[in-house]
Amino acid sequence: PTTASFSRTAANRQANVRTPVSGLICAAIIVIAISFLTPLLAWIPKVALASIIVAAAARMFEHHTVALLWRLSRAETGICCIAFLACLLLDVAYGILVAAFASFALFVYQSSTPPIRERIERRCVPMYSA
Repeated sequence: PTTASFSRTAANRQANVRTPVSGLICAAIIVIAISFLTPLLAWIPKVALASIIVAAAARMFEHHTVALLWRLSRAETGICCIAFLACLLLDVAYGILVAAFASFALFVYQSSTPPIRERIERRCVPMYSA
């Protein structure tokens, strides 16, 4: 099950909220909704409620950040995609765990295969003209 804090974060981000007072206002609205609107809200299908959360979360996706990550490190972009798919297909906690293991595996691989460059020293021989 997901928590309501995720959808509240999405709503706050879309509304450009910058202060913690929004938490108090949101709590007051939730108390009013639970107190008076529960009989009416019980008839809303769960699919409709889920689509509202998905629509709000879709606007939180920053595609330019993924494009920047792709330019900086394609391996890290792969881990980002693995984390996304694992969270989508598995539970969120398992997705984070899979992403942590994938990141650790990438770290071990990059540590065990450092780039080796050959250094060539050139000696400058002065040329004198006679």
